[in-house]
Amino acid sequence: TSLTEFFKSGESFSQPTGVEYQTQDHQHELYGLIKQTLKPVLSQRYDYRQVPEPLQQLNNMPAKAVNLLPQISYVLVKDGDKEHQAYTLIHHNAHYNISSLLNEEGQRAYAEDTVTIVPGFIGDYPEAIWYLHNPQQLASFAEQLPMMQIEADYSALKSQFAIRRTHPQFWQYSDILHRVAKQYRGVEYGLFDYNRLENR
Repeated sequence: TSLTEFFKSGESFSQPTGVEYQTQDHQHELYGLIKQTLKPVLSQRYDYRQVPEPLQQLNNMPAKAVNLLPQISYVLVKDGDKEHQAYTLIHHNAHYNISSLLNEEGQRAYAEDTVTIVPGFIGDYPEAIWYLHNPQQLASFAEQLPMMQIEADYSALKSQFAIRRTHPQFWQYSDILHRVAKQYRGVEYGLFDYNRLENR
């Protein structure tokens, strides 16, 4: 029989599952079993739970502050004399509907935008680079970023913590960024493209 005839016949696959569920929440239990089975091969490289506590607060930023952020921001935290920790701040765009490629602006749900901060580098086109020199700056940055209300707040924070393309030591910081990226990415390492780096 053809595939069309098979679907038209309405025959169903009625074999019982081989999983013996222990709870009434079968879906949650199934996801747990899948996660446990795949654990040996899943990468923990971008596990958001490994981000230090002050920065984890950014995952709960209000949408008004989130909307001031670019899509991809890198956060470098100086950890000792020459060591650095790197994080990526990702701005997730919410939509009412994604069934059409046209009129995206009309489908945007700005009040539902969120961010996620993860260890390491995601993306190759950073739009903002934040450099935090010590734990005090890290705490201050994590406290102030969610409090942004308007563009002027964002600009003031960038003056305090960011490396704009007009920064007098931009290329020295760029060298640090690439050195750290090489440590994190290994064979995946390559130069970042600064074409989207904003100067707000």
